[in-house]
Amino acid sequence: MLGIEGRRSPRVVLHIGILIEEPAPVCPGRTAVVNRHGALVLSPRSYELGTSLGLRNLESGERVTCRVVWSGGQDETSSHKLGVDFSEERPDFWGRDYESAILAEDEGAG
Repeated sequence: MLGIEGRRSPRVVLHIGILIEEPAPVCPGRTAVVNRHGALVLSPRSYELGTSLGLRNLESGERVTCRVVWSGGQDETSSHKLGVDFSEERPDFWGRDYESAILAEDEGAG
């Protein structure tokens, strides 16, 4: 079932350090927006649409496989904006900060 904005799960602004471990070479990155199915990732390197990536959450150590589904050029810091979609739903991948951010948004909207 799709929610608001046609999304499978709510998006929240959340900045989490990540490592893009695959394909090599490993490079650091960070998230700008996350949901249970993926994220908007900021990367020092660009990747082609459809590229399979291995991401590691630096806060939890969790790892997930995803693919690049959107490329939005570069931001003001020259980071490449990449939309990634997890290969499987991972509701716990972003940790408590994600669930807390959803609750805070819900309380603010009420």
